[in-house]
Order: sequence, then C-alpha cells, then structure tokens
Amino acid sequence: MSAAVETGPTICYQHPVTGEATDPLPAQKAFHESPAKYRAYVGGMGSGKTLGGCKEAIYQSQVYPNNLGLIARFEFESLRDTTMDTFFEEAMTPELRASCEWRASDKELRFPNGSRILFRHLQNPKKFLSFTPGWFWIDEAIEEGCGPAWEILKKRIRLKGARRNAWVTTNPGAQSSYLFREWDRARATADPRYFMVKARSTENRYLPRDYVDELMHMDADEFQMYVMGEFVAAHGAILYNFRPEVHVVPDFPIPFDWWRIRAIDIGINHPFVCLWMAYDPTGSAVFVYREWVARDLNLEQNAKYIENLSIGETIQWSVIDPAARQRGFTTGTSTVQQLAGYGLTCRCGDNDVDSSINLIRTLLASTTDPRTRRVLSPRLYVMKSCPETARQMETWRYDERRGQAGKPVRKDDDCVAALRYGVMSLPLAGRPEMAYEEPEPSLMERMADQALRRRGEEWAHNIITPSYSVMRGLPGTIFGRYGTRGVRGAMR
Repeated sequence: MSAAVETGPTICYQHPVTGEATDPLPAQKAFHESPAKYRAYVGGMGSGKTLGGCKEAIYQSQVYPNNLGLIARFEFESLRDTTMDTFFEEAMTPELRASCEWRASDKELRFPNGSRILFRHLQNPKKFLSFTPGWFWIDEAIEEGCGPAWEILKKRIRLKGARRNAWVTTNPGAQSSYLFREWDRARATADPRYFMVKARSTENRYLPRDYVDELMHMDADEFQMYVMGEFVAAHGAILYNFRPEVHVVPDFPIPFDWWRIRAIDIGINHPFVCLWMAYDPTGSAVFVYREWVARDLNLEQNAKYIENLSIGETIQWSVIDPAARQRGFTTGTSTVQQLAGYGLTCRCGDNDVDSSINLIRTLLASTTDPRTRRVLSPRLYVMKSCPETARQMETWRYDERRGQAGKPVRKDDDCVAALRYGVMSLPLAGRPEMAYEEPEPSLMERMADQALRRRGEEWAHNIITPSYSVMRGLPGTIFGRYGTRGVRGAMR
C-alpha cells in the first residue's frame, strides 16, 4: 500500500518502496475530488480506504486554519491499533509529525495553524451532542453501533470557516445496514449531498502478490465483500430468503372469515412485543398485520393496550413465550397468570428454535407445484404497518463469535421470537390445537369458582371487585382462568 506525503494544500502519495511521489489510486482520487458533503469510501481489504481517509483528514486540517475534526471508530482498541497506526506511520511525513503537537492524554493532535484532530471511540454517541466539528470521519463505519453516532454527528457539523463535511471508510457489509440504506436511498433520489466510491482489493497495485492470492480463497459472500467491495445480503442471515420487496405488502382489510391470533414475547430488559397475525384457514397465507413494541411499561399496561388494539376483532387465541409459565420469586405467580388477571389469556407457545426457523423459511419461499410446474407465491407476509418486524426479519443473524457458531444472536430479536411462537401455533405447523396448560387459579379466582357453583353468576358478580374482571364485554363477571369461554361456559 502506498504511503502518503503532505505537500502544502495538496494531497500526494509516496511509493512504498522507492519513496518517489506517485498518483493516488483511482478510488482515492475520486474520493478526494468529490464535492459531496457525505462521502463513503467502500472497498475490499487492502484497497487503500483507510489511508485515503487519513489523507483527507490531514488535508482539511491544513487547508482550513483553526479547524476541528474527529477521527472515530466504534472501539478505541481498533482505532488505536489500525486507524491511528496508519495515520501516524503512513499518512504523516516526519516533517509533519515534527511540526504538530500530540497530546497523548487527550488523544488530540494539534497543527501549527491551530487546527485540531480528536481521536475517539463511538460506544457512547450521546457525548457528542454538544460537539461542533468542522468535519468527522468514521473508519470501518459498518461496525455494529456506528449508526447512532453517525446520525448524531451529522447534525453537529457547524464550525464556521470549515468545509463542514463528513466521510466514512469501510469494508462493505449487509444490504440491511444503515450505511447501505442511506446511500442507496440517496442514489435513488439523486441526492447531491452523497457520494460513494467502491474499490476492489485487486485495484491496489502495491499489494504483495501472495496477499492477493490468499484473498482468492474466501467463500462467496466474503469474497464479494472483502475483495470485490460489494454489499451483500445479510451475512449470516437466518431468514436469508426474506426480501422486503416481496414479503412486505401494503395494508389491507382482513377478511372476516380469516383467523386472527396474537403472538407475544415478554421482556424485562428487552421490549414487550405482541404481533397480530391473520391466517387464511384454507392454508394459503399468513399475514402479520399489527405490531406492539413497548419498553418501560408494566404487564398491566401492556395488557390494556393490547386489548384496546384488539377491540372489534375475534381473536382465536394468544400464544406467548413458554418461559412466561415460570413463577416469579417474589410474587409467586407466573406471567401467564398475571396477564390472565389483566384480561389477556394466553397459551404457552412452542420455542423449538430450529423447527420454527425452518418453518418460517418454508413460508417465505416461493415453491413450484410438482404437478403443474407453476410457481407458487410465498405464504408469509408482513404489512407495512409493522416496520420493526420486517427489519428484524431482515437483520436477524447467526452469532459468529467463537463458541457460539450456529446460534442466533440474542439481540434485537423480540419480534421474530413472537413470530416464531405464532407460526408454530397455526395448523400449518402441524399443531391444529396446541395443548394448553391452564395456570393454577389464584385465591380470588378460587373464590369466584366456588361462588359460581353455589350461588350463580349474579351472586358472584356482587362479591368480586371490578379490579379482577378480565373478560371484555362482561365487566365484573369473568375471570382469567376461563379465557374466552365466559361464565356460562364455565358453569356447564
């Protein structure tokens, strides 16, 4: 890879062997010359993108006196070991290093003209809310966690007398990443503020031949990303055949004869999720038509919101994470029992992860009728009013960390967990009627049970307080253990 030399307000590169001045690589040249406010240099391994980012940072610090810039990466260790090493060892000349002041404790580089460059990690992006730079650069911006920092920093560029721009350099990643989506949206709308240049590893004429040969042995997805510099479908994607342009459909009224179910994933440190799913009983398709994703609400509040959203609908059943049957240490009751007390009666779902993943993949797939050779449409869709469900289906992936291979990442998967419980409860999963274990009745429910047997519905209504009423439409008379059967069904 070529090293770089600063010669005043111009950018020039130096041959890594002979030391002679040389032209930048084609992608580097295009990157430097672009007038766009937001630039992306996306390339394979060794394509010269980090060096190009370093050179741009030095150039803007020298051309605009009293400038303030930020060089960042998600983790400081990666910033120190790669980006900063390239910056100080390859991009800066000995003369430039001698003229600048490096403040190690502040991680700050000061130029003779008053310009400053800060080196920071992005693990706490809110700390930049009062930061007002003239430019910033995020290296390896595809790394998970860089998205929120990018959104915050874009709104902070306002230093007077500077160019006020930002750029990212990175290996490409999944097409579901914030980076791809933002630049792809800009491309579709011809937004002049955005520019992206892509570079292949093989375009760097200074790479050792044996290094290039080694890159040729990657698998297909890795080769596309780390050599060809192309974004691919989500790497390690679990629902790899989910395509938003196919499976996300406009909202439409649900036919009255379709089944409606609710699928719930409970969360303490994660959101509480409820998905409403419509199922054509002929078996043709399943549609996720409503989603409820809430944080910082208790069980009673979630139950009330879900019941209110379901008014006017006939819900065949509600299925929930089977972990909800476990009793709380302090309350002595399970989540299923508590929800039943608030009017939301649920059956415990099937949490067979592998089987549910295979089932969802099957429903998403387009198949061919073996008799007619006709292509059959997928059988699982998400309506546009459920954006979080669609996003998680697209980004859900396997954990690639050592010792975790083959296991789904247990993060940002609450909607797909509810989806798994829902599809596994439908007849298409081979479970037309799941066995439902009713929770043990509470003391108040046992009192109501005795009252119903001895004195009848009217007497029970008079002794039970409204706070224990849970059945929609008959306030003060129905109790969670009876679900939608009601009092009269329980008395039979």
